[in-house]
Amino acid sequence: MKAIRFSIESRLENLAILGVAIRAVCSQAGMDETDSYQSELAVIESATNAIKYAYGNKAGNQVDVILTVDQGKIEFRVEDSGAPMKSNGKSWTDFDPMKTGSLPESGMGLYIVRQTMDEVSYCSIDGRNVMTMARYLKET
Repeated sequence: MKAIRFSIESRLENLAILGVAIRAVCSQAGMDETDSYQSELAVIESATNAIKYAYGNKAGNQVDVILTVDQGKIEFRVEDSGAPMKSNGKSWTDFDPMKTGSLPESGMGLYIVRQTMDEVSYCSIDGRNVMTMARYLKET
């Protein structure tokens, strides 16, 4: 098992360098370009949510991303100590993706994460929010 931890300050401009690092690790682990891009997108969406919603777009907080490569998959954990995710009672599938007029203007991050990753879970324990996502590695 190999693990790497990235920590960024809660500033949206820090997401670009995080994205480059995620894509590089995915490529090194043997992911193809599409899977690497989709994994990067999911991690960036999760980190963006931590910055925007958990921390209310306030700088000076920490967002941690832990990558673990083990047993044919890469697991990504995005962690923060901000406000926990709230359920607004709406499902992220309350639209028809084939009808562009029904697509929401925002709030698509979790939908994107769930569509691009093989496993997704979220929990908030002892003041720490953890979004865990996994992508299976294809056998070569």
